[in-house]
Amino acid sequence: MCAFHANARIELQSVYFIGKSTELTEYSGFILERLKSSFTNGDYQIIEINAFCEGSSTSECKMIASKRLISVLNKLEADSVDVTMNSFGTERIPINFEPVHWNRVDIYYSVVEAWRNQDKPLEAQRIDSTVTKDSLSALIHTPEDNVDNFVEIPEFDLIPVNKPVAVPLFFEENKGIMKKESLPVLDQLYRTLMSYPDLKAHFRGHVCCGHNNRISSKRARYVYKYLRKRGVPKERISYKGYSNTIPLVTPERTDADRAKNRRVDVIYTK
Repeated sequence: MCAFHANARIELQSVYFIGKSTELTEYSGFILERLKSSFTNGDYQIIEINAFCEGSSTSECKMIASKRLISVLNKLEADSVDVTMNSFGTERIPINFEPVHWNRVDIYYSVVEAWRNQDKPLEAQRIDSTVTKDSLSALIHTPEDNVDNFVEIPEFDLIPVNKPVAVPLFFEENKGIMKKESLPVLDQLYRTLMSYPDLKAHFRGHVCCGHNNRISSKRARYVYKYLRKRGVPKERISYKGYSNTIPLVTPERTDADRAKNRRVDVIYTK
């Protein structure tokens, strides 16, 4: 496993693959693009890459894991000379987090202390599992705020409780499918809940343009499932669809009005 540097912190990024292929999931592909930008800018240095595979055939999984290593390196445009690469296949090494599944590659990289206050790549996890309040940027909104404006609330005591907080998640019209630009917001919800173990959240789905409880429930469930897959305990989060019964804007006269009502909000409790 990777060694720790005296003047750097080590972070971990996992990316996942579809079945036994070398094709990344859509979300992992997005994450890898973000990481590539950070590595290209010289903000981070890759130390070690470990590849795994689910299956019964040890030799086949070893080969698939090796192909995934090369695929990730190529996508990151990284030089393999200074990177430790391990193709573990079906072998399971000790880790301090619960993975979504084992069809994945773990990327360990160093972050120099001088960059402590810069934005971290999406979904990065600290190896020592410590999170400080100073590093938290909770993206939340009060219902009357424009959903496009983020409000940073770094302190646990300042997170509003027992009232709805609109989060800037955007969905396709008449669907429970979230738009790609909302992925960083989901990640920020995850960070907030994992940073504060006493915080609980109830996610409410809403629609515009008439009654549709099914779609509103799917939107809230999308957020719930994402957080569950990332490891948030089920006893800390819940969800429910509220159709069009709690609009932010009424009457809905414009596309902007309808977009604001087509949303998910959260009610925090401590």
